Amino acid sequence: MKIICLMENTTCYNNIKAQHGLSFYIEWNERKILFDTGASDLFVENAKQRNVDLNAVDTLILSHGHYDHSGGIQAFLEKNDHATLYIREKALEPHFHIHDQKISYIGIPKNIIQELKHPLRAQQIHFTKEWEVIEDGCILFSNVTGNQYYSKGNDGLAMQKGITYVTDDFSHEQNLILKENGKWILISGCSHSGVVNIIEKCKTLIGKEPDILIGGFHFAKPEKDGSIDTEFAAKIGTKLQTYHTKYYTCHCTRVEYYQYLKQQMGEQIEYIGAGDELEWRKDGGCKKIESY
Repeated sequence: MKIICLMENTTCYNNIKAQHGLSFYIEWNERKILFDTGASDLFVENAKQRNVDLNAVDTLILSHGHYDHSGGIQAFLEKNDHATLYIREKALEPHFHIHDQKISYIGIPKNIIQELKHPLRAQQIHFTKEWEVIEDGCILFSNVTGNQYYSKGNDGLAMQKGITYVTDDFSHEQNLILKENGKWILISGCSHSGVVNIIEKCKTLIGKEPDILIGGFHFAKPEKDGSIDTEFAAKIGTKLQTYHTKYYTCHCTRVEYYQYLKQQMGEQIEYIGAGDELEWRKDGGCKKIESY
């Protein structure tokens, strides 16, 4: 099994592009999975640099209905007309960010929604349930409840109900669980439902916390002076340390928060950027490959 980050906010490679967004390519068993597509077609260029054949992908998973995870879907479909897209039906609904009375559309780009709703695409799309087994050891789950450690990064995120806007309940968000050599890997996009809440639901599904978690924690943006909410970060870090889980975080965790968590959590947490690769050993262990 291996996971290559095809798009993320940062990169340390000269031949890899970075952009606000997220995309992972996953090889697991005989399956080739694309988890999110970033905000645009840039992930396609990165795939070429990492020798990833997007036409060979058989499974496309969209973590939630925001542009920075879905903007590359059109580019993917132009290269691949057979992969099954696993998506929450509510991800196709409009989503917004409201700040200082300004309403900004942040959902899946509207041209892509039109494409996905086209009758010819129907056979490629699978709307997932709250608990969806793709195959043994490959599971999607959604509708995460609980309000532990609410992140202010979710403030202002909304969905439309009739002619009004209501707080987003993130029922359009889903998470992926994979089993590899007896180890459980949990992959999230932004963890809008709360990383702790997601882990807790994962525990109810597989009977234990994940051995590895890969994804963003969706902290609030740092202030203009670069300061962050260290009190909240410390609380999250302390709770995450109670799980026997190794964390590879990225994207909406934000580098400033990661650096703070690294000081607290040490080797239990690492950052994964565009172009980085995770590879699993036969004993189930995982290492990050950076030597390209």
